[in-house]
Amino acid sequence: MSVTNYNYTSTASYADSASSTSSTSNTAAARTSSTTKKKSGALDADDFLKLFIKQLQNQDATSPMDSSEMMNQITQLSNMQMMQNMANYSKSNYAVSLVGKYVKSIVASSNGSVEIISGTIDRVVQKNGEYTFYIGEKQFTADDIVEVSTEPAKTTT
Repeated sequence: MSVTNYNYTSTASYADSASSTSSTSNTAAARTSSTTKKKSGALDADDFLKLFIKQLQNQDATSPMDSSEMMNQITQLSNMQMMQNMANYSKSNYAVSLVGKYVKSIVASSNGSVEIISGTIDRVVQKNGEYTFYIGEKQFTADDIVEVSTEPAKTTT
């Protein structure tokens, strides 16, 4: 797990705050907070709110954040949440749509062997945001799928 320090200034946008990693003044310790990066390296809504609150707490009292800048950052948070919801819905819809479809998947095991699994998907299970597909007792992920069709390919002789 890596920890990155972010610098907060009253005029910086969320994107600027999230990408900045330098300390700039003698009050840097007061303005800097540690945020744990997620596995994907992206910041989520909780991280955004923590950054926003720190920015408000540590802003210069003689030059407070512009209300339009504050609204801009809140709008960015709202847009980010809507996009995440749409992406989750799309991923879920795709996973469910594969039930009953014929697929071919290539699964690499930890010992280096490769298994080709093909057949009609019986069920799909979601756990921790990831989808696992089943053909009988064999399981695989969406990343393993190399072919999808409504029925097995017919061979010509």
